[in-house]
Amino acid sequence: MHDMLEVLYINYMKYLSSSEVAKIMGCNESTIRRWADKGKITCKKTVGGNRFFTVKDVRNCMKNSKSSQKSLSLNIKGNSLKKILGFINDSNFDKLKNIVVDEGIKSNDAVVSEIINSIYMRGDEVHNIFDNLIIPSILVVEKLLNQKKITHIEESVMRLLLTRNVENLCTNMPNGSFNGKNALCINFEDNLPDIGVVMSEAVFRHNGFNVFNTGSLSKLGDIKTTIEKYNIDSILFYLCNMQCCNSVLSKNLPKTSARVIELCNFANSHNLKIYFGGEGLDLLNLDKSLITNTFLSFDDLRKQII
Repeated sequence: MHDMLEVLYINYMKYLSSSEVAKIMGCNESTIRRWADKGKITCKKTVGGNRFFTVKDVRNCMKNSKSSQKSLSLNIKGNSLKKILGFINDSNFDKLKNIVVDEGIKSNDAVVSEIINSIYMRGDEVHNIFDNLIIPSILVVEKLLNQKKITHIEESVMRLLLTRNVENLCTNMPNGSFNGKNALCINFEDNLPDIGVVMSEAVFRHNGFNVFNTGSLSKLGDIKTTIEKYNIDSILFYLCNMQCCNSVLSKNLPKTSARVIELCNFANSHNLKIYFGGEGLDLLNLDKSLITNTFLSFDDLRKQII
C-alpha cells in the first residue's frame, strides 16, 4: 500500500525521472544521479532507490548552473535549433516573439511549447515570460488580425495554443497544504478563451497560493460557498480590450459591469482582496474604488501579492 500511495503521489506531483531530467538538461543520466547524491539537484527518493524530480527541482538547478543553461536540450529538429537556443540563452524575447507568432498561427505547437518550456526550465519567472513573450505575441497577432493579414481562425488557433501552454505552467505548481494562501480566479460568461485569467492563476500559484479557477458560468451562490469552504482571501478578474474578449463588446458591457459590481460588493463585504487586471476595466461603468488592486503587467500583479 505504501508503494502504491508513493506512485500515486509522484504521478500527481508530475515528477520527472532521472532520464527525463538528463534529456532536458542535455547531459547523461549518470550525471543527474551524481548531482542528486551531492545535493546539486534536489529530488525525492523512493524506498526502491529510484529518484524523482519536480519541475521546480530542475529549474532551481539550472538557475544555479550556467553550464546547465547552455546545454539546454530542445526537441526541435533542423537548422532552427541552434538559432532558437541562441535567442533563449540571450533572452532575445523580440526574436522569440516573432518565432512564436509565426509558428503559433500555423498551429506548430511543438516549437511554441519547446520555446516556452525551455525559458521556464532555464529559471525565468512566469511573470517575466508573460510580460516579455506571451503578451507581446498576443499583441502582434491582434495587430495582424486588425490589418486582415490573418483570419479569425488563425488568431483563435494561436490564442488556444498559448492558453494550453500557460495551463501547463499552472500544473507545475499544484495546490496543496504547503501553500499558505487561497485565491479565486473568476472568468466572465462571454470571455473565452481566458488566457489572461490563466496567466494570473500561474502567477498566484508560483507565489505560494492555492488557486480555484471558476470557469465562465459560476453563480454568486456557488462562489460564496467556495469562498467559505476553502478560506479564500483573494479574488481576481481579468479583462483585456481585444477582439477576442466578448465581455467588453458594446452589447455586453452593461452585463459585464453589473457582474463585476455584484462580485466586488460581495468580496468587499467579506474583506477579500480584489485584483483586477487588463485594460478592459477602463471600459466598464463602475466605481473603481470598489477594487483593491489593479494591474496591467504580471510583474505588477506579482508585486501586489507577495
